[in-house]
Amino acid sequence: MNKINKNTTQKKTNSFGFDHICLPYDKQIPIHSQPTWELSCVITGRGVRVLSDNSSRFTERDLVLIPPGIDHCWHFDREIADKDGNIENVSIFFEKGFLERISAEFPELSEAAGKISAMNEAHIFCEDMRDRLYDIMVRMCDEAPAKRLISLIEMLIYIADDDTAEQITDIRIKDKAKLRMLQITSYVNCNYKHCITLDDIASHVGMNRTAFCLFFKKNFGMTFSRFLLERRLSIACEMLTGSDMPINEIAVAVGIPEPSYFCRVFKSTFGRTAKEYRG
Repeated sequence: MNKINKNTTQKKTNSFGFDHICLPYDKQIPIHSQPTWELSCVITGRGVRVLSDNSSRFTERDLVLIPPGIDHCWHFDREIADKDGNIENVSIFFEKGFLERISAEFPELSEAAGKISAMNEAHIFCEDMRDRLYDIMVRMCDEAPAKRLISLIEMLIYIADDDTAEQITDIRIKDKAKLRMLQITSYVNCNYKHCITLDDIASHVGMNRTAFCLFFKKNFGMTFSRFLLERRLSIACEMLTGSDMPINEIAVAVGIPEPSYFCRVFKSTFGRTAKEYRG
């Protein structure tokens, strides 16, 4: 499988774009939209995927179809990478004109092209369909352009015939404040186990420290430090009930390296100790 270190630009001699990306976890494109459909899968990596109004965790083999105009980005955790410290993903881009051309040239494909064109929101797929599409996309990394075209059409037929796909966006967010709030929560979900300073998070969303604090308090109803603490404690609760990891190790895993402080804020927040919460 051949890998590249940066986004490839779609050539005018190709009818669609194909990018096989291998980059450090923090070098992904920030939240953005584009005038093309995007079919994207993660080969190596884990983190938080933001799609319009939806923010959720993803793992390897994550695969999503994104129609034009939907804001999206991926925030990768730093711990999951290949031997060179990189994440890896494959993305395919195609325009409405591509669907129109294959529909006009091949009547057999007109129904499938029409179904894809009608998709207005991002979709994910059931495990069987996801794995089928994932295997094709990985295979395409070693295919010549002509075979990639055949593989893409094969995937579009599968997607058009699939009645298990789940729509995961509802409203295309144009409100900059909502987009910024998504960026903040996604960053915290990816980096809660590490030290996050006000300067770090303010810089991430393109604000100075003072402006960020005012924005955060207005939109979240609490300080950022409180928000971060509550997120860490929430994850700690999941780990307490879902694993037998020692409490001291859980504290470190959620970004609170001082066990005594962890125990104190846990009890003040939930009214019982971490040991009592675990039962």
